[in-house]
Amino acid sequence: MPVSRKTIILSDEPGVYHCISRCVRRAFLCGRDPLTNRNYEGRRRWICIKIKSLSKIFAIEIFAYSILQNHYHIVLRADPEILKSWTDEEVVRRWNNIYSVKKALTGESGDLNQQIMEMALKKPETIAIWRSRLGSVSWFMKQLNEPIARQANKEDGCKGRFWEGRFKCQRLTDEGAVLACMTYVDLNPIRAGMANTPENSDFTSAQERIVAMQSKEIQSCSTDSQSQKNDQKVKGVAATKQSDHWLTPIDSIRVGREKLGWLLTLEEYLQVLDTTGRCIREGKRGSFPHDLAPILNRLNLNKENWLITTTYFGNRFHRISGRVNQMLAAAKKAGQHWFQGLGFSKQAYQT
Repeated sequence: MPVSRKTIILSDEPGVYHCISRCVRRAFLCGRDPLTNRNYEGRRRWICIKIKSLSKIFAIEIFAYSILQNHYHIVLRADPEILKSWTDEEVVRRWNNIYSVKKALTGESGDLNQQIMEMALKKPETIAIWRSRLGSVSWFMKQLNEPIARQANKEDGCKGRFWEGRFKCQRLTDEGAVLACMTYVDLNPIRAGMANTPENSDFTSAQERIVAMQSKEIQSCSTDSQSQKNDQKVKGVAATKQSDHWLTPIDSIRVGREKLGWLLTLEEYLQVLDTTGRCIREGKRGSFPHDLAPILNRLNLNKENWLITTTYFGNRFHRISGRVNQMLAAAKKAGQHWFQGLGFSKQAYQT
């Protein structure tokens, strides 16, 4: 029985979601076309740039992402409390970054000026709609996918769908599910044979975090004038990364309203990625990376099934992922007896 999207994406409370969009027509529409040998690699950069720009407009936090040759993954968090903290004027300015407020109010194109701002502030019902949309996962994905589709179709000189219908969405109900999903997303290029290590995985949040951390370390280690001159270019990258702080810091990740339960540092998260990635690359699916035991124990994850959990996370969980009791509670709220993935959840968690 189909389940409404609104039973998965809860608009009235904070939630973390794993979203996936896949290209239609032929494969490799974001990579190299094997039939024409035409390179569409630049489209992956389009998606990455668009995610960054939208994260500064919407009340959406970005935890992880990976952009492959024919689909992309993104782990994000929506929080209605962020929306409540915005003034009406800020809502209008943010909405104007997506659609022309002047055109919406007067039917004429133009920039947002003080006169248009005053006109908008006299329409609280309209502002309430804009505020709601700026916190919506569905509107975030709409604003991400539609411009990319139009741009790709223009490049191809054709019309029609670029994406396979609506995006797929899974709700992550606890910190363990968030860690497993982020690991699954960041290691997708390694699993697909596109990279050997997280730092070489292009267009992923893992690479973004590693580059930013390494640039910061190089910047702090450069003390003499000659080193500073030689590292000027790297420092510029580091400064850009720090000013363009759009990925949620690892130690600030949370699921609900309170910042509780997430006990990982950036270094520990990168250790999880590196160790798990080595096992995947070397084909050691039956072995357990013992170095990760203390980290996984904190989140009540079954260390013996960790590699299975992170390898098949996207397929075994359908709409909800988390502990069994949380999945059953979500199913009951949605008017269902259960959600796909209960058996997999029992294997993924210690209890």
